[in-house]
Amino acid sequence: MAQKNTALLTGRRVYADGHETQSEISALRELFLSVCVNDRLWKRLNCTACDLPELVTGRLYTDGRIGAATEIESLQFPSPERAEVRLSPAARRRERRRVEPAAWEKEWIFDLARRFQVGMPLHRETFSAHCAFLQRRGKLLYAGEDIGRHNAVDKAVGFALLRNIPLSECVLFTSGRVPSDMAEKAIAAGIPVLASKASPTAEAVRLAQDAGLTLICRAREDNFTLFAP
Repeated sequence: MAQKNTALLTGRRVYADGHETQSEISALRELFLSVCVNDRLWKRLNCTACDLPELVTGRLYTDGRIGAATEIESLQFPSPERAEVRLSPAARRRERRRVEPAAWEKEWIFDLARRFQVGMPLHRETFSAHCAFLQRRGKLLYAGEDIGRHNAVDKAVGFALLRNIPLSECVLFTSGRVPSDMAEKAIAAGIPVLASKASPTAEAVRLAQDAGLTLICRAREDNFTLFAP
């Protein structure tokens, strides 16, 4: 049976004037997923228990373990806390240093920012989930959530890979800040445009400029900041 993504917690709300009240909140539950590749432990992921095939596929791709979803011979979940992956002999580690530029329109970014403001189910319930949106030619393809912003992005990448959607034609929107490792993840996936409602680091901007990644941050419903290229 699938694990519930939230749990109800009881605590005490303490006020400045000294009085207290009982408080109940909905909290995210963490899944500790062991990912085994060809019978060897590869990763232990702290994640949210939804869209797990997409998460594992996306992480394999952005970490450079596979070059296509077809290199995964099998992906099974013998238990809620374990994923078993069998890669084909043709699977080889790869490294991507640049992305190919692609056309995009500013209204696509504003639309994604508006969708973020509407909110996602887990975030509305718990205020502790990150989200990632995948868009192609102005059409929203995927909206996913996870306790970790990197996991949410990997789920979006895995969604595209499992459905033969060319990531080179996609825009990725993340709710989280953009340090260099997030920019590296987009570059590794071959995504030409990375947008975020949050801010980048200086290192992420330099990396995006060097790799040809279009980096858009501080995205709001009516404005954004274009940092690179």
